Amino acid sequence: MIAIKNSPHLQLDHYKRFAFVILLCFPILFASYWSYKNINFVPKYGDTVEYLQLADSLHVDKYRTVLYPLILKVVKWIFGSNWLPALYISQAATSFLSTFYFMATISKICNNKDLKLNFYSQLIVALFITCTPLLNHYNLSVLTDSVASSLFIFSVAVFLRLIFLPNTNYIIPLLLLSSTLLSVIRPDKSYVIILMTLFLTIKCIYSAAKRNHRGQLIKDLVFILILLVAITSAKIINHNTQRSDYGRPPLALPYIMFNKIVWGNLLSIYDDLPQGYKLLFSKNGARHFDSHNNNVIKFMVALKLKTKSSDWNKVTPMLNEMSIISLKKNYSKIIKNSFSVLFNYVLAPYDFTISKRGASRWNYTRMNMKTPKITDYYLHIGAVYLWIASLLALLIFIFKFHIYKRLLTVFAIPFILFIANMSIYSFLTSAPFNIRYAISSYVLFFSFLLFVIASYLNISKEPPL
Repeated sequence: MIAIKNSPHLQLDHYKRFAFVILLCFPILFASYWSYKNINFVPKYGDTVEYLQLADSLHVDKYRTVLYPLILKVVKWIFGSNWLPALYISQAATSFLSTFYFMATISKICNNKDLKLNFYSQLIVALFITCTPLLNHYNLSVLTDSVASSLFIFSVAVFLRLIFLPNTNYIIPLLLLSSTLLSVIRPDKSYVIILMTLFLTIKCIYSAAKRNHRGQLIKDLVFILILLVAITSAKIINHNTQRSDYGRPPLALPYIMFNKIVWGNLLSIYDDLPQGYKLLFSKNGARHFDSHNNNVIKFMVALKLKTKSSDWNKVTPMLNEMSIISLKKNYSKIIKNSFSVLFNYVLAPYDFTISKRGASRWNYTRMNMKTPKITDYYLHIGAVYLWIASLLALLIFIFKFHIYKRLLTVFAIPFILFIANMSIYSFLTSAPFNIRYAISSYVLFFSFLLFVIASYLNISKEPPL
């Protein structure tokens, strides 16, 4: 036994684990310094201005939900002039706790002799992920993205426990609370909850067909009911709080489709439009409309004013007709762009590492904060760690595939839920790729990569690669 304990192989394992922790601590310390320098700075996002205004009145329309303005109002009331650092620290803490809970869930599900992460490994990995540049930036922003991502990761962790672990009755309150809050803060996230419900329904049908344990079948039906209650509760909350009207178009199908199908294509169909439409806006107006996605709402409002409509009834047929003309002429371009945006979302963390050239370049300018030079170093550190972790995890995964098959199965569910959510942005909006909506993928990718590496370093039965 003594010979085994002092074997060179085990000593090497010890040093590898020590080096792994030290390597993770460096970006954590750098991130802490960056955060300290920017803790009192508000990044210049257009939505931030609106959220700060809504925090005073809590009067939201269909384009915003009440939860985040309410959070801002409560934080301001409790902390007064120190509300901004308090908000940032709260968002960072929530991000860390959700990531830690997610890592603990994966460890519990995969907990066997070959796949295991102890408490301290889970802690350091979760802290490292929280301190990565993208996640840390949105933790230090006045936007819903940090909170929405944390709720998504937490809800997915709860769902994984429900699927893979026995004796999960204790998570019913967590499932109800997290699913409701997720659907309230971002209504598009309710589709994730619907997909979870669908997944459980299929599981129930399969169990019933196989005549599996009746108790588990009843438990799954209870979980389905909880998810339906969460979706319904969120819809009731949003319906009863989104009462204000700031003159923006309704979030109905004709307006969503116009946004998706016509933006970027109005100039190409201008000559095909009825003459009456051309009297309302010129070719230059069409060119300006296509120049930026933020012009879509302004264009629809301008149409309403020019048609002298008291409501949107006169505008809706016009939008429908323009959508049909654009779809007939540009359907291949629209489909191609949709898949291109989805591809960007799926590989968002890697796109972000080339943010100066790639689709994330606009976000890069917002990340400069008060310290552009330090931010530049910070982003390069994050990129290097992502690519090195990817390469190491790939090598380990190739040579130890028989060990990590279960891990791949477990992670498949969060990635499917994430891709389904991103499909909404890709296929139902015209907005170009924005890394803001994909920060959950950053958490998922780094969680997977670091779990593979950290769990491999805990395996002492076989020689290293």
